[in-house]
Amino acid sequence: MGGERVRYELTAALTGHSWDLTAGDRPPRLLLAAMERGEEYVSQRVADQLDQFWRLVLAPSWPRLRSRLENDITARSTAVTRDGLIPVIDQLSPKLRWRDGGLDLTNTHEITVRSDATIFVPSVFATTVLFCAGEPDGSPDPRRPLLVYPALPEPPAQPEQVDELIGPTRASLLAELSQPRTTGELAERVHLSPATVSYHLQILHRAGLLRRTRRSRSVLYQRLPGRTPASSA
Repeated sequence: MGGERVRYELTAALTGHSWDLTAGDRPPRLLLAAMERGEEYVSQRVADQLDQFWRLVLAPSWPRLRSRLENDITARSTAVTRDGLIPVIDQLSPKLRWRDGGLDLTNTHEITVRSDATIFVPSVFATTVLFCAGEPDGSPDPRRPLLVYPALPEPPAQPEQVDELIGPTRASLLAELSQPRTTGELAERVHLSPATVSYHLQILHRAGLLRRTRRSRSVLYQRLPGRTPASSA
């Protein structure tokens, strides 16, 4: 991100955009304290925090998240080729409708934008359609309007494919986790050491296949809905 863009974003965070000066909340205290150390410090601090967020939160699950996004783009593109653009847009959300070459989005208020000026972005985090307005041509590196929509759900793995994808030991653990169980309980049921079970549970949890909750001094694992592998020996 260039220096001019950083300055533009910081100015907007502190005082609002020149084209939208609606009153907002007071800037966060941490931002104000960082600003006292200069724009270069703020820019580097933001970059470091984004890098840490990527490594700790997104990177472990990125292959699965990327696959879901790519599957959505492929499915939508195929539908546009087969049925045309209008039906696909209408299916994104009941709040979104095509009208006379533009898009009507009804949320807290109505917004109308040209379809050819809007970038459609699938998201694995959004639960409804979100619209991010564009910016005037005078702003540095102006952002085009974005319409963010929920990506299609991840298709469930077929039971006969689970062993091949994750191996028989982990498939067996998943089969045992239709209800919450501790590491010790699982170890007894599958006749493995607690250390071995714990190792495989960490991998399954990072892959997004398990829910982990704490109850008193125990940690319980349970298979997430839709993960229904066949039991393996």
